[in-house]
Amino acid sequence: MSISVVTSVYNAEEYLGTCIDSVIEQLKDDDEWIVIDDASTDKSQTILSNYKKLHVFTNQENLKLPKSLNKAIGLARKQYIARMDADDICGPNRFKLQEVFLNKNPDVGIVGGAAWIIDEDDNPLSYYKTPSQHYRIKWKMLFSNPMIHPSVMVRAEIFKDNPYNEEYINSQDYELWSRLMFDKSIIFANIKMPLLEYRVHDKSSTATKDLGKKKLSLKISLNNIKRYIEPKKVDIDIYSRFRLGEKISLTELLLLDIFYLKCFANFVNTEKLSLVKRLILFIDLLRSYKFSTKEYLKKLFGRK
Repeated sequence: MSISVVTSVYNAEEYLGTCIDSVIEQLKDDDEWIVIDDASTDKSQTILSNYKKLHVFTNQENLKLPKSLNKAIGLARKQYIARMDADDICGPNRFKLQEVFLNKNPDVGIVGGAAWIIDEDDNPLSYYKTPSQHYRIKWKMLFSNPMIHPSVMVRAEIFKDNPYNEEYINSQDYELWSRLMFDKSIIFANIKMPLLEYRVHDKSSTATKDLGKKKLSLKISLNNIKRYIEPKKVDIDIYSRFRLGEKISLTELLLLDIFYLKCFANFVNTEKLSLVKRLILFIDLLRSYKFSTKEYLKKLFGRK
């Protein structure tokens, strides 16, 4: 098997060289890297021109991430397609590990992994752990995005048959994963080790998660939840305000916890999960920030 790496670049000169070096050393002779320069105005194009291994295509105007990724995926020619962002660092043997995993698990369509979160100076900030099994990923998908976008490797036909929704300038990955998970019944997995150094800086999408982005993510989450339960108006109101970072009262805190328990009960029954899997998911729920009274109280009283 061989892979196509797809990347969209926009004004990434500060980190682009480090990113490219971390990927190039892992590519086999029959692999390819499709790079879409999304009308950069800095030195990104000059940096890209220094690497002969890259297949660079330049947009005449800034098309934004989903359109550029769809363009790159359309150009990809290999059996597996791996995502990579221009400001991240690829972990050692990442592609080999994912390729081997997909070869050994033909039922799995998409595999990601964990990541180290780093700052603009490559300093580690935290460890981003992801659920590994499909049923745990599916449960978490109700409330948030359990797949690290630039860490995924996907079977090419899945990506080509199911493009990103180009109206989603952000959260396009969460929208696509939800569509694939619930409408297409694609099996997901995450490898239990860091495959990426995921960079957070002033210009990154993670660091600039404004209210509009939070509302879009909330919309996707509510659509996923409604596949298992029809929330009451009060549940939607409390859940939405909490997700958007607003304070909720102690009474609303209790109602929110009850809402999560209702979601849990409907999910495990609809999915017909075994007792062991139900217990594992319940532990996940207890450990989750969404079900932690301590975290709620911090938000309620504005403590850091």
